[in-house]
Amino acid sequence: MRSDALVELTDLASTLLTRQFAARSGHAGTLAPAAAHGRRGPGASIVDVYCEYLNAMPWHNDPQPHLTMVRTATHKLVHAHGLDTGELYDLDADPTETDNLWDAAAAQDVKTELMLRLADRLAWTTDPWPPRRGDW
Repeated sequence: MRSDALVELTDLASTLLTRQFAARSGHAGTLAPAAAHGRRGPGASIVDVYCEYLNAMPWHNDPQPHLTMVRTATHKLVHAHGLDTGELYDLDADPTETDNLWDAAAAQDVKTELMLRLADRLAWTTDPWPPRRGDW
């Protein structure tokens, strides 16, 4: 199956488990734990995707790169945390991402919206495990 929809790697496990369960049992459903990331599944309406690069390579020293990205159907924002810089692209007008609008005055409203969306995604991607056992 091929799709042009926005997807994240975290969606892969739940999608494969759902398809495997449906194929074996003849019933739609999911085997992914309720608290697992990536439970959007096939056909879900996805408005943005999130990606992070958090100092993954040992040769990055000073500064250590901590980048996060949020992409919608029309825009892409990459934030270099701690450096007050990044990249912002209007994907409709610039599908090859050659015109960085990060500092463009006309793009500041879009930048603010995407930065808020990025902050939400950072908060929502905290590890959901283990399940909470108490009220604290």
